[in-house]
Amino acid sequence: MNDPDATHDGSAEGLEAPASREVAPLARSTGGRVRGVLKIVAVILAVGLLVVLTLQNTDDISLNLLAWTVTLSAALLVFALIVAGVLIGWVLRSMRDDDGFRPLG
Repeated sequence: MNDPDATHDGSAEGLEAPASREVAPLARSTGGRVRGVLKIVAVILAVGLLVVLTLQNTDDISLNLLAWTVTLSAALLVFALIVAGVLIGWVLRSMRDDDGFRPLG
């Protein structure tokens, strides 16, 4: 019980956490919740805008690419382009590491 490293109040030196470590988890969790709520609001707004865009653009359009011609709804084309953009973003994000982008080779 005679510990040479013990201080007057009975606690050992070096075992107390700095004050900044005690506050940081609370601040991090609050910031994480706010970010999560903002992401949910952004997704809801994006889906809402997509629905409005779809309902207002139901006319058929012709899409020409070289020798091919496709007639489809403008809303379907916009939806397909948004899905393609999300997939490309997901693939590019999965290629990232801590320092930036990984080489493809």
